[in-house]
Amino acid sequence: MKIDLLITELEPGGAERCCAALARYAQQQNHAVRVISLGPRPRQDRDLLVRQLEQQRIPVHFLDATPRTPPWIVQRRLLALLVAQQPDVAQGFLWHANWMGASVYAAKSIPFFAGVRVTEPRRWRAWLSRVWIRKSRKIICVSRDVAHWCQSREGAPAEKLVVIPNGIEPVDFAQPVIDPRFSPRDRVLLYVGRLASQKGVDGLMQCATRLLQALPEHRLVLLGDGPLLESVQRERDASPFADRISILGRIDTVSDWMRHSEILLHPARYEGMPNAVLEAMAHGLAVVAFRVEGIEELLGDSLAEQTVTREDWDRWLELAIRLGRDESLRSRLGSANRLRAESSFCLEDQLAKYLAVWSASVPAKD
Repeated sequence: MKIDLLITELEPGGAERCCAALARYAQQQNHAVRVISLGPRPRQDRDLLVRQLEQQRIPVHFLDATPRTPPWIVQRRLLALLVAQQPDVAQGFLWHANWMGASVYAAKSIPFFAGVRVTEPRRWRAWLSRVWIRKSRKIICVSRDVAHWCQSREGAPAEKLVVIPNGIEPVDFAQPVIDPRFSPRDRVLLYVGRLASQKGVDGLMQCATRLLQALPEHRLVLLGDGPLLESVQRERDASPFADRISILGRIDTVSDWMRHSEILLHPARYEGMPNAVLEAMAHGLAVVAFRVEGIEELLGDSLAEQTVTREDWDRWLELAIRLGRDESLRSRLGSANRLRAESSFCLEDQLAKYLAVWSASVPAKD
């Protein structure tokens, strides 16, 4: 097959990593694949995925769209790529790519598959989503919760919905890594994600003083950036434990930090199936999270011991403190998480499901 993967941008993130992994896997299965980003090429310190794709000789195209670019210009640029090479199927990742892809590929009678990775509470988006839902061949959702959202809130027909969870490669613990901690004595509580309201980082920072007061041997480390960066920094500076709160920005050594952390703090207010939680599970970490979309599918039987009701910050804080103090509980939950990640969320298994869905919609060639 000739396959187009259409995504909003290619800075490293959960959807972007899935797109890049899918491109590499499709190429390994002898398909002709190209990746198309609506946005411009990421700046040099954020183009890791692009460089990886280019090293594999996978074509990557940038439509150079910005928030001010009229949609018709982006459509014209995408159509030009289709004139040069018309694919057999196209897969979208994220809302803007779904909207653009469904309008352009459907107009050329090319089967388009939308990809939904998060529940979207903004009503205007839910209303506009009905446009690309109607034009998409299938809607691939990252969790059962997301599929239910698409059906109940966005009017997606049940027969169009397909659930393909996130996947992850097993962590090679035999491979040596550099300890990223400031001191070998640091006991790390780790946050990984965008510094945005959706991810609950504002609530985390409001809890940080009580958390670190109750766990005097621990340090809070935040990896990521986003619109709340300045607010997070102000909260850190105002805390009496500011010297034990590290805001390190977006880095490529997340795995190193997970290997040297005790707990992943994931206070997201809504999700789809959080990659940070799955990655923490693969590293054998216990998790403290709200019971948001995709979490039950990830944690399975260990759900109750690692989650609380959405927005119940007092119980969330109590759970974080309890796990921070109980080494045996952390160890048991971490081992269960790692086993579940390896047995139920193998990356190659999930990527193969995309090819199976696409192949079912492409007529066999003589």
